[in-house]
Amino acid sequence: MGRAQKTRESRGGLGSHQRVNKYLELRERRFHGALLETRFEKEGFAVVIHVILTCHNRKEKTINCIKTLKQGNPAQDLRFIVVDDASTDGTPEALLALKNQGVYIDLLHGDGNLYWAGGMRKGISHVKNIIAREDADLVYEEKVDGKVVHKQNYAIILVNDDVDFHPGILDDVLSRPQDRLYIGATVDEKGNFSYGGIRYHRNLLGQKDIHYDMIPPEAENRLCDTCNANFLWIPGDIFMALPNIDPAYKHSLGDFDYGLTAGRAGYKLEVLDKYVGVCPDNPLQISWRNTELSRLERIQKKESIKGAPAGPWFHFLQKNFGIGKALVYSATPYVRIMLGK
Repeated sequence: MGRAQKTRESRGGLGSHQRVNKYLELRERRFHGALLETRFEKEGFAVVIHVILTCHNRKEKTINCIKTLKQGNPAQDLRFIVVDDASTDGTPEALLALKNQGVYIDLLHGDGNLYWAGGMRKGISHVKNIIAREDADLVYEEKVDGKVVHKQNYAIILVNDDVDFHPGILDDVLSRPQDRLYIGATVDEKGNFSYGGIRYHRNLLGQKDIHYDMIPPEAENRLCDTCNANFLWIPGDIFMALPNIDPAYKHSLGDFDYGLTAGRAGYKLEVLDKYVGVCPDNPLQISWRNTELSRLERIQKKESIKGAPAGPWFHFLQKNFGIGKALVYSATPYVRIMLGK
């Protein structure tokens, strides 16, 4: 191993966007535009893992999510970035108590109107600024077999706060090539597949249709188009290269759109071959798809923030499938409701 080269870059009062751009410029120059496709080395190469989650009034689930991931992976440097969206059930106090017990928790606050997509955007922006600031301020490089390798490695995990994680899952992810995003699938309390990878159907021309299959760890082909971000592992370089979650989304669709954006940028998404934890599926009874509800109740649920409101749904379709499919499929839910389907 060659002599370490230490380079210091002064921040010089750069703004957050400038810092992120500076980070990308430095990384591009250092690696000549090539993405590192190596595994993280356990000896001599620090791996800082930022875990981003958002929460609102689910104290027990939120604390359990953090504890199971932390306690099940004691050797890893986990830094939890938690966006609490104005919880009133004691969640912030419980998080601070956990922090006082030695768990690294960076607690951010919302006003109650962030919901999932807004909370994750806030957390992602925060972590991008942290990495850009740390990386531009002090860069460590070493030459290994004639190749320049970044001494400080980062990884980011987007998680839902209702996942009860299995132990030891991060060692497996760290042993894999860090040239793609990894999706951690979950099961419900009965052991049935609940969340994971998403692969859209294709027509004869290879164009995506809006209908999709959910891809479990047992699938022979585990490459996907997007995912439920109950557990989404993103290597640091990919995370910094990708944009934040689209501000058009307030709650749902943000994770689907984020995965599709990564795919268009040339990155692969792959479901891990083992389940990462337990996460119950949302019951049909609370959805606008519940045919036992009246038409008015179904429309109200669909247009609620946690449903599939018309504006974000149309935006998602147009952005990812084109204006033609957007015009057709944005009307489909209303047709289903009117027909009682």
